[in-house]
Amino acid sequence: VTAYKPVNDTENIYDRLMTDNLSVIDSKNKGRLNNDPSFNASAVFVSNESENKAIFSKACFKKLYPASLTKLMTAYVAYKYSPDLNKQFTVTTESVKMPDPYAKVAGLKDGDKVSVHELLNAALVPSANDAAKALAYAVSGSEDEFVKLMNKEALNLGAVGSHFTNSH
Repeated sequence: VTAYKPVNDTENIYDRLMTDNLSVIDSKNKGRLNNDPSFNASAVFVSNESENKAIFSKACFKKLYPASLTKLMTAYVAYKYSPDLNKQFTVTTESVKMPDPYAKVAGLKDGDKVSVHELLNAALVPSANDAAKALAYAVSGSEDEFVKLMNKEALNLGAVGSHFTNSH
């Protein structure tokens, strides 16, 4: 973590480490954050990066099950370590095997030939777990090796409270 000087006495370094360049709410709707707004979410964090300060937070440090947010880190790592979106990958049974029979999947099968771009789309748009796992295999050869990269990159981004155990 690089040295960081708070803008004021009430701001702390964790406000800054949450994210960079993530637009949570546009300027037209910023006024809706006044007077303790109600969000239908367990946790919320809104910041104004141009002024380098937190605007609103609700349980922003509460540990929550990440659900499909994990796939955002999967996509980030996949693109960082395999930026050629046209790179082809041949799906194997192991690369798409899901322990949860109710997991959301794209229906990838052994022998399918897909690009990194197609896997990213399937992992991010319909949130297909098999596509996220196939991305891990396409980039690192195994999900275990890919998860090591996910955790390394999470630390590099300042997500010190995150720990991933799979790609989905």
